[in-house]
Amino acid sequence: MKTKNKYAASGSAKKAMNTIITASATKTLSVVLAATFMALGQMALGQGMEVFMDYGIFNSTAQNQPFLEIYTRVNTQTLQLQEYKKDGLAWYGGEVAIYTEVSDTMGNVEYSDASRVPGALFSERDSVIPQILDAQRIALNPGWKDIKIRVIDFHDNSKKISGAGRIHINLPENQTAISSLTLLEQYGPTDERGPLVKSGYRLIPFVPASEHYYPQELKTLNYYFEIYQTDRDAQLNGRYLLKTFIATEDNFIINAYSKFELADVSPTKPSLGRFNIADLPSGDYYLVVQVTNDQGEVLAEKKRFFRRQNPGADLDTDKPEAITASNTFAHSINSIDTLSDYINSLYPISSIPERGQADRVIAMGDLDIMQRFFYGFWANRNAFEPEKAWAAYAQKVEYVNKKYGTRLRKGYNADRGRVYLQYGPPTDIDGRPYEPSAYPYEIWRYYTLQPNNQRNVIFVFVNKELSTNSYELLHSTAQGEINNYRWQMELYERTQADNNPDREDPLDHFGSSVNDNIILGPR
Repeated sequence: MKTKNKYAASGSAKKAMNTIITASATKTLSVVLAATFMALGQMALGQGMEVFMDYGIFNSTAQNQPFLEIYTRVNTQTLQLQEYKKDGLAWYGGEVAIYTEVSDTMGNVEYSDASRVPGALFSERDSVIPQILDAQRIALNPGWKDIKIRVIDFHDNSKKISGAGRIHINLPENQTAISSLTLLEQYGPTDERGPLVKSGYRLIPFVPASEHYYPQELKTLNYYFEIYQTDRDAQLNGRYLLKTFIATEDNFIINAYSKFELADVSPTKPSLGRFNIADLPSGDYYLVVQVTNDQGEVLAEKKRFFRRQNPGADLDTDKPEAITASNTFAHSINSIDTLSDYINSLYPISSIPERGQADRVIAMGDLDIMQRFFYGFWANRNAFEPEKAWAAYAQKVEYVNKKYGTRLRKGYNADRGRVYLQYGPPTDIDGRPYEPSAYPYEIWRYYTLQPNNQRNVIFVFVNKELSTNSYELLHSTAQGEINNYRWQMELYERTQADNNPDREDPLDHFGSSVNDNIILGPR
């Protein structure tokens, strides 16, 4: 049988290589693989043994020394099996010998190992044949290393595979660094020790045949990584934001698969987690990890490519279910009515998709989902201090509720409140509540209006109900807002009837200032 080549010249393999090279340019543990490293498949043609390999680079804080982990998976069915008798049953098993040698570029051997790795026994009654999984943990000094690996069927020496390559290992000094991202088949707590155990968990690496491929039946993406030296990074002030997310091939961050965590600086921080990818549709993706400071600067980043095959799944990029809100300020808001009011108040500063999503979340009435949406909304705007961002906005909401609200409408739902929250306080306001012949009105001016940097923008609000504080937006020169060329005529329509649709300027009225005020100036 033909062994898969981990770095065959496919588009996916090139993406994996590009990811590695890109990561080495950031402040992370850099790993640059030569194209021949782990190229075992080409040397195993016709030999009938399937061997797959993956690797990871980590750092030992205690020894302040990086180490290489090499994961080897062997298809037991492709080995010369041995038969054993036990309890009247026939049991079978295979074994391999793995030879590993690491040397510096001058040929000095830094590590050499020969190990016999047996596989778990299975009987003829078993429907699943266990595969052999081996992990080597090799402490190395920084620099370029030449690696040679040979795998031999212990019971059939004619089945053997060899590979060689060169890697570079480097841990930057006094800077935040991220280990390799290890994708896992599964993990669980353990009291054991060994190369597959980290931070009290037994980690079973996902060693792919050619690429990290997740078919429809796989519902979970498990991962492990470590963050180093944040306590030595001068760009951090005691804590940092850890963001883990799934991004599309063109680097679009999928909100539904994003996690945020504020962490205190430390020598090492392990991170073990999972994403439920049952609804992630077919496509090419990256698992991405970023460390940012309180200025929003990305100090370290690491990516890992994977491919998903999930026919019929649709991607809702704003779905909040995967956002984690536990142990956040949003989790402490435990009233559905209060949270509904808070979410409704976000309308003025929400995108169109976010407005639709907010309506759906409120209609669901699920407190947990609402908390996730609310936290995700603010984490996307200020990932480092989302609670602070909400508190600042909440003060503005309280102001507009008092100033522009009515008995039937919250201030943030009123036009003046919405404009205030969306664009900020105006530069000038000319209010005319008692002008003869005109409805009460206000004209607002912004010298500069974000986000389009429009200059000298006006908003005109009119109160046609007279007995309330309900002012409606009548006209604006802002992009995307209502533009009414007959707005002046409508201000005086209760005392001046005119059926001429081309007429824009009202007749002169006693006390009128619509054509002579501090904002529009004399005309």
